[in-house]
Amino acid sequence: MEVFPINQEIQQNVKITGRVIDAGGEAIIGASIVEKGTTNGTITDFDGNFTLNVRTNAKLVVSYVGYVTQEVMVTPNKELNIVLKEDAETLDEVVVVGYGSVKKSDLTGAVASVSTKDLIRSGNTDAVGALQGAMSGVQISRSSSKPGSEYNILIRGLNTISGSTSPLVVIDGVQGASLSNVNPDDIERIDILKDASSTAIYGSRASNGVVLVTTKRGKKGTAKINYSGYVGFRKYTNLPDMMSGDEYVQLARESVRASNNNVYKSDSEIFTSSELKAIENNNYFDWLDAVTHTALMTNHTVSAAGGNEVTTYAISAGYYYEDGMVDPEEYSRYNLRAAVDIQPKDYLKFGINLYGAHTVRNTGTGILTTAMRMRPTYHPTNLVTGKRKLNILTVDIIPYLHKRMRQIKIRIII
Repeated sequence: MEVFPINQEIQQNVKITGRVIDAGGEAIIGASIVEKGTTNGTITDFDGNFTLNVRTNAKLVVSYVGYVTQEVMVTPNKELNIVLKEDAETLDEVVVVGYGSVKKSDLTGAVASVSTKDLIRSGNTDAVGALQGAMSGVQISRSSSKPGSEYNILIRGLNTISGSTSPLVVIDGVQGASLSNVNPDDIERIDILKDASSTAIYGSRASNGVVLVTTKRGKKGTAKINYSGYVGFRKYTNLPDMMSGDEYVQLARESVRASNNNVYKSDSEIFTSSELKAIENNNYFDWLDAVTHTALMTNHTVSAAGGNEVTTYAISAGYYYEDGMVDPEEYSRYNLRAAVDIQPKDYLKFGINLYGAHTVRNTGTGILTTAMRMRPTYHPTNLVTGKRKLNILTVDIIPYLHKRMRQIKIRIII
C-alpha cells in the first residue's frame, strides 16, 4: 500500500470563527474580514458573526466605515471576539453649515469641505483658485490670466433667477464679501453647500450654492508666531517667431509693388522719416520683447495667535505681489486681520473680528496681440525729433505700455 502526502498548504489551513462588535457591544453588520496579504476574505452577518478558512499563522484585517481598522492574529481552536473603535477623526469632523456647525457623521445635506492643509498644499495664493480640483461638483474657472483676475465658481449650473452664476459667499457670518481678497493663510476651512437645503436658510441668494469661509481663531496657550512666504518667477514658454526688421522691410516693399501693378515706389513713399532712419541704421525695435518679461511672484504672511482661559486672539498681516508677464500688468494685495474672542463666563461669549484688504491692479488692453502687429521699424521715440509718439491711432498704439494709466484699487473691511 502506498501513502501519498497530503498537500502541505491544506494541512496548514484552519477554520476561524468570530464576532465583530462595537464599543457598546452591538453587532457590526457587513464588517470586512480579510486575510492579510491575500484576497481571501468575508463579511459579517446580521449578528456580526463570520467564518473563514485561513492559514495557522495568518493575520486578519478587520475594517468598517467609520471605525479604526484592526489587525488580529489568528488563534486556532478559539473564537475571536473583535471590538472595533470609532474613528473619532472622521466621525467628529465638524462641518460649518448655514445655521451653525454639525458633526460630519450627522450631516445629511450635500456639503464639500476643504481644510487649511489642502489650501496650503495647493500653493495657490488665491483662495478660490486653491479650490480647483479639490472637491467634486464644484467647477472653478478663470477667464483671464492677467494678475489679479478673479476666478469664477460654478456649483449648480446657470441661474435664471438673479441672472448670476456666482454662489453666495459668507465669511465668518458676513455675507457678500469677495473670497478672492482673502489671504488663504487666514482661512481655517471652506465649506460649500451644494444642495437646495441652503435656500431654506439664505433664500434665493443661495440658488447657486453657498461658500462658507471660517477664518483662523486664537487658541488657549502660549503665543505662537508664524511666518510663511515664497518667491517665484513666471515667463512665457512659447511665443511666436516674429519677422526681423529686414524681413519686414522687404515684405512692405513687395506688398506695395503687388498692390500697384508691379510699380515700385521709393522708400520715402512707403515709410515715415523715423522709419527711414531706423532702416538706414539697421535699428529695429522688437515690440514683443519690449512688452514681455520674466515676472516676479512673491507672498509673505506673518501671524500670531494665543490666549488664556478668558481671552484668545489671532492677528495676521499679509502681502502678495504678482507681476504680469506683459507690461504694465501687475497686482498687489495687502491683508490685515485681527480676531479677539472673550468668554468671561460659560454662558457668555463675545468678540471682535476685523478683516481689511487693499488691492491695486494695473492692467492694459490688448497689449500682447497689439505688439505682434507692430512694425519693427516703429520706435516708441521718434528717431528724428527725439520726441515720444503720442498718436496712439497711427504710431504708438499700445496705450498703456509706458504710461501706467489704468489703476484699479479696492479696499474691503469686514
